[in-house]
Order: sequence, then structure tokens, then C-alpha cells
Amino acid sequence: MYWAQQGFAFVNFNYRLAPKTAFPGALVDTDTVIQWVAAHGADYNLDLDKVILIGDSAGGTLAFQYITAYTQSEYRNLFGFKKPNLNIVGVLMNCGVYLLDHSGNMSGGMTAYFTKEVQRDMQAELSPENYVDKTVPPLAIVTANRDFAHDQ
Repeated sequence: MYWAQQGFAFVNFNYRLAPKTAFPGALVDTDTVIQWVAAHGADYNLDLDKVILIGDSAGGTLAFQYITAYTQSEYRNLFGFKKPNLNIVGVLMNCGVYLLDHSGNMSGGMTAYFTKEVQRDMQAELSPENYVDKTVPPLAIVTANRDFAHDQ
């Protein structure tokens, strides 16, 4: 409540989950929400010139992928996204996975979203780190010492 009292507004959303949806389904859902906010945010008195993305766990991964698509047309075009009419000034990513295993040997729960077919056929889409440059706004990366992705 403190942040709302300070004038901050929040848009919290859900996205389709694996195994019903494989990559890039949740990222497409993220883009759909951001496009909606860009089109309708003024109706809710949102300041579209000062948007901050925040994501936790898989949401942190989505925030990293989305900010890369937002700032890098080459990466954005891989998904057929259009740049939204708003200004993302920063990103807070908590306990996400940012450098995916590209060996095709990803294991565990992540393979429900990053299927074998995705790992085989979508290497560029799975590699946002290859597109990041100085045009990406400030990123705050938060983790915990018992987070499975801590040493990434």
C-alpha cells in the first residue's frame, strides 16, 4: 500500500503456463499486456513515460526477454512484436533464469516450456543476451544464495 500512496500504479497479470503452452507463449502474453497498457494506460492515469517492468522467477526471465524485444528490433522481429507506445525506464528481475542452456540438454521442469523442439528450432529466440546493448535501460538483478539459478 505504501507504494500506491506514493503515486505508483501496478499492473499485475497472469500468463499461460507450461505444459499447456510452450515458449514463446508466456512472452506473447506479456507483449499482449504491455500493448494493452500502452493503448489504455492513460484511461487509468498511468504515467506511460515512466514504466518499470518487474518479474519474479519465470516473470524475471520474461522481463529480461521482453526488455530485449522492446529495445532491440532484430530480437523483437523474431516474435513479430511491435514496439509499444510507452517508455520502459528500468527492469527489476528477481530469481529468474537469464542464460538458458543451449546444448539441447535442458532438463527438469523447464523442458515443459522450453520443449525439445523449441530448444532445437529457436536458438536465436532463446538467446536474448546476444542482443543486449547499451540501449537497454538499467537492469536490477536480484537473487538469493539458495536460488537454484544463483550461480548463473
